[in-house]
Amino acid sequence: MTQNIDKIEKVDFLHLLVEFIRFIKKQLLLILVCITIGLGMGFLYYSQQPPLFKTQMSAFSSNLTSEQIVDLMQDLSRLFKERDYLQIYQKSNLSESTVKKVASMECKPYVSLETLNRVEDDQKLDQIFLVTVEVKDVSMLDSLEQGILYYIENNSYVKKRVSLNLVGIEKEMEKVENEIKDLETLKFQMQNLLKSNQNKSNLFLSDMGNISSQIIALYQKFSSLKYSRQFADRDIRIIKNFAKFKKKSSPSLTLSLLGGMIVSLSLGILYLIVKKLMVLLNQPN
Repeated sequence: MTQNIDKIEKVDFLHLLVEFIRFIKKQLLLILVCITIGLGMGFLYYSQQPPLFKTQMSAFSSNLTSEQIVDLMQDLSRLFKERDYLQIYQKSNLSESTVKKVASMECKPYVSLETLNRVEDDQKLDQIFLVTVEVKDVSMLDSLEQGILYYIENNSYVKKRVSLNLVGIEKEMEKVENEIKDLETLKFQMQNLLKSNQNKSNLFLSDMGNISSQIIALYQKFSSLKYSRQFADRDIRIIKNFAKFKKKSSPSLTLSLLGGMIVSLSLGILYLIVKKLMVLLNQPN
């Protein structure tokens, strides 16, 4: 019984295959015409579409997390979509001509929160963010980059955080500088005592060594604070600038040709269905 069912299924499949081959042979000219027209349509679409170039910028925020930056950038992306040139200029200092060349903009964290939870060594990864854009002209990428920085750094909350951070660093530098002076004075006094006292105990020498170590550590801390002070008046530091690629990312020639063929063949099949229906309707009852 099972063998008979298998034979029937094989016969049905072969019958369908034979019918399909007959249909292809019978409509070969129509299929070739549809493919040719489809390729022409696809290429025409491809040649008429403005080229888009996709590129990405990565940056580090000193005062905000990447999630906060993403939330802040959503408003700017929305203004770009709505083409609200006046507000964009007011918030980012970008001209209308620059904005018109931006097809899309997306901001996202460098790492997801799930990945970040597994990172133990460097929690500053949470302050790195990525901005991906598609533009019609790569020559305006420098202006766009500066506009994005202007938009973030001129946010009232960011400006307040930068100001507080700057004051904190300067106070810490002043504190460390005073501690160094105090220890230098103490070291000088102990050296004078050491010169006048012939009995040099191990404990006294140990204290001198400890003070010298503290002074070295404070100088290192002061140097680190001084380095941080150089960047403290700005919130954003660029890690990787927008690359000015010459190869366009879209439209894709392959996808355009494939899309044209699919549309053309679909219209061809629709034509055959309509033709068959017309024949059936015109047949006498």
